[in-house]
Amino acid sequence: MTLVSDIPLDITMREAEQFHGLQCRGLLQSKSVSHLEDLLEELNSQILFGPKIAYSAVPLQGVVNGRLYLPGQMVLNAPIAAHRLRRASYLLLGACTLGGAVAIRIATLFAEKKRFKALLLEQLANLALFKLSARLQAFADDEARRLGIQASGPLSPGDDGFDLSAQKAMIDLSGARDIGISLSSNYMMSPQHSMTILYGLGQKMDRWSQAQNCENCRSRKNCRHRDLSARMSGSSHA
Repeated sequence: MTLVSDIPLDITMREAEQFHGLQCRGLLQSKSVSHLEDLLEELNSQILFGPKIAYSAVPLQGVVNGRLYLPGQMVLNAPIAAHRLRRASYLLLGACTLGGAVAIRIATLFAEKKRFKALLLEQLANLALFKLSARLQAFADDEARRLGIQASGPLSPGDDGFDLSAQKAMIDLSGARDIGISLSSNYMMSPQHSMTILYGLGQKMDRWSQAQNCENCRSRKNCRHRDLSARMSGSSHA
């Protein structure tokens, strides 16, 4: 198990202004600039972010009937993931979080009737979380290289064909609890701005982006992260 906490996560004004999640929600207005400057100063001073990552690579013991069998008799019910990761020899189970301070700040802004600023901060936090998840992909690539194999693209519980109940195994095996992530009875994570991500490590692994996952997801029309994942994927290949 690997825990990482010293993670620079600065967001530039250029990234914020080009972020489609702000554009499509009508949040980039003339009054946005001063709010963005204030919020970015808060975020980049690490007052509101406590980014952490945990991950662990475990042997994939078998793939049967859409289920991934892991050590300790743990099973991930994930038909589509099982198909896409069928060539894997190992699974890397990862978790990342921004910590709880940013969600508290957003709630405070709403309570103070500063709705516009709260919505800006929510989108900036989403952008930061996806940037953090890109760091987790880099760790998966590093682990695969160490083993002389390749890493797949990302998959998460709740993705199409990946049962949300798999969150428990993801939390237990990734080390998520050691970076402050907990799980409710209905599989919701706390802190709010947290993610779990699964990668396959093996020979000739297929590679895909989060944006491609979103394109194939039946919930894409209602997903608040759809435009963000497309933007992050485009940036990663620039």
